Amino acid sequence: TLLRLKIIPVVNENDTVAVEEIKFGDNDTLSALVAGLVDADLLVILSDIKGVYSEDPRRNPKAKLIRKVSYISEEMEETAQSTSVEGRIGGMQTKIKAAKIATRSGIP
Repeated sequence: TLLRLKIIPVVNENDTVAVEEIKFGDNDTLSALVAGLVDADLLVILSDIKGVYSEDPRRNPKAKLIRKVSYISEEMEETAQSTSVEGRIGGMQTKIKAAKIATRSGIP
Protein backbone atom coordinates (compact mmCIF):
# COMPACT_ATOMS: atom_id res chain seq x y z
CA THR A 1 0.00 0.00 0.00
CA LEU A 2 0.95 3.65 -0.20
CA LEU A 3 1.51 3.78 3.56
CA ARG A 4 4.14 1.04 3.38
CA LEU A 5 5.92 3.09 0.74
CA LYS A 6 5.96 6.08 3.15
CA ILE A 7 3.65 8.09 0.90
CA ILE A 8 1.59 10.74 2.69
CA PRO A 9 -2.14 10.32 2.00
CA VAL A 10 -4.19 13.40 1.12
CA VAL A 11 -7.79 12.91 2.25
CA ASN A 12 -10.40 14.89 0.34
CA GLU A 13 -14.04 14.15 -0.32
CA ASN A 14 -14.85 15.84 -3.61
CA ASP A 15 -17.78 18.00 -2.48
CA THR A 16 -18.91 18.85 -6.00
CA VAL A 17 -19.46 15.28 -7.19
CA ALA A 18 -20.27 13.40 -3.96
CA VAL A 19 -23.82 12.03 -3.98
CA GLU A 20 -26.01 12.37 -0.88
CA GLU A 21 -26.19 8.61 -0.24
CA ILE A 22 -22.44 8.23 0.24
CA LYS A 23 -21.45 11.78 1.17
CA PHE A 24 -19.37 11.93 4.36
CA GLY A 25 -19.77 15.57 5.24
CA ASP A 26 -16.51 17.41 5.69
CA ASN A 27 -12.86 16.76 4.91
CA ASP A 28 -11.53 17.80 8.31
CA THR A 29 -13.43 15.13 10.25
CA LEU A 30 -12.84 12.56 7.52
CA SER A 31 -9.07 13.19 7.62
CA ALA A 32 -8.97 12.87 11.43
CA LEU A 33 -10.82 9.55 11.31
CA VAL A 34 -8.52 8.23 8.57
CA ALA A 35 -5.46 9.39 10.53
CA GLY A 36 -6.69 7.38 13.51
CA LEU A 37 -7.39 4.31 11.36
CA VAL A 38 -3.89 4.28 9.87
CA ASP A 39 -2.19 5.15 13.19
CA ALA A 40 -0.73 8.36 11.75
CA ASP A 41 2.12 10.19 13.45
CA LEU A 42 0.65 13.60 12.64
CA LEU A 43 -2.48 15.21 11.18
CA VAL A 44 -2.02 18.38 9.13
CA ILE A 45 -5.13 20.31 8.14
CA LEU A 46 -4.62 22.94 5.45
CA SER A 47 -6.63 26.16 5.40
CA ASP A 48 -6.68 29.70 4.08
CA ILE A 49 -6.50 30.90 7.70
CA LYS A 50 -3.10 30.88 9.47
CA GLY A 51 -4.34 29.02 12.55
CA VAL A 52 -6.68 29.20 15.51
CA TYR A 53 -7.59 32.74 16.52
CA SER A 54 -9.25 34.30 19.54
CA GLU A 55 -11.98 35.52 17.16
CA ASP A 56 -12.75 35.31 13.45
CA PRO A 57 -9.90 37.29 11.83
CA ARG A 58 -12.06 38.05 8.79
CA ARG A 59 -14.51 39.90 11.04
CA ASN A 60 -12.02 41.34 13.53
CA PRO A 61 -8.56 42.24 12.20
CA LYS A 62 -7.33 42.55 15.82
CA ALA A 63 -8.05 38.87 16.54
CA LYS A 64 -5.04 37.19 18.12
CA LEU A 65 -3.39 34.08 16.69
CA ILE A 66 -3.13 31.32 19.30
CA ARG A 67 0.32 29.86 18.63
CA LYS A 68 -0.06 26.63 20.57
CA VAL A 69 -3.27 24.80 21.42
CA SER A 70 -2.84 22.13 24.06
CA TYR A 71 -6.46 22.03 25.18
CA ILE A 72 -9.67 22.77 23.28
CA SER A 73 -11.90 24.76 25.62
CA GLU A 74 -15.66 25.26 25.37
CA GLU A 75 -14.98 28.92 24.57
CA MET A 76 -12.78 27.89 21.64
CA GLU A 77 -15.54 25.60 20.33
CA GLU A 78 -18.13 28.38 20.67
CA THR A 79 -15.89 30.81 18.81
CA ALA A 80 -15.39 28.23 16.05
CA GLN A 81 -19.15 27.82 15.62
CA SER A 82 -19.53 31.50 14.82
CA THR A 83 -16.89 31.49 12.05
CA SER A 84 -18.71 29.46 9.39
CA VAL A 85 -18.71 30.96 5.89
CA GLU A 86 -21.86 30.71 3.80
CA GLY A 87 -21.59 28.16 1.00
CA ARG A 88 -18.75 26.21 2.59
CA ILE A 89 -18.81 22.92 4.42
CA GLY A 90 -16.73 22.91 7.56
CA GLY A 91 -14.91 26.03 8.57
CA MET A 92 -13.12 26.34 11.90
CA GLN A 93 -15.80 24.31 13.69
CA THR A 94 -14.91 21.11 11.83
CA LYS A 95 -11.19 21.76 12.24
CA ILE A 96 -11.66 21.94 16.02
CA LYS A 97 -13.75 18.75 15.89
CA ALA A 98 -11.03 17.03 13.83
CA ALA A 99 -8.36 18.13 16.31
CA LYS A 100 -10.35 16.60 19.16
CA ILE A 101 -10.76 13.32 17.25
CA ALA A 102 -7.05 13.22 16.40
CA THR A 103 -5.86 13.97 19.93
CA ARG A 104 -8.13 11.27 21.35
CA SER A 105 -6.30 8.86 19.02
CA GLY A 106 -2.93 10.10 20.29
CA ILE A 107 -2.20 12.10 17.13
CA PRO A 108 -0.79 15.62 17.59
